[in-house]
Amino acid sequence: MCLENLKSRNYLSLDEIIQLMDAEKNIKIYKKLFYFKFKAIGFNMIES
Repeated sequence: MCLENLKSRNYLSLDEIIQLMDAEKNIKIYKKLFYFKFKAIGFNMIES
């Protein structure tokens, strides 16, 4: 998965989020991806 390809889109699939989480080293970005993962599953903002 190339970051340049992701910049042109407005959404990420759950599989793409999980792949990014596996590769991410920065904890702040990892936490944001974790939030996006729960949003993609269907949790609302407060539950996430």
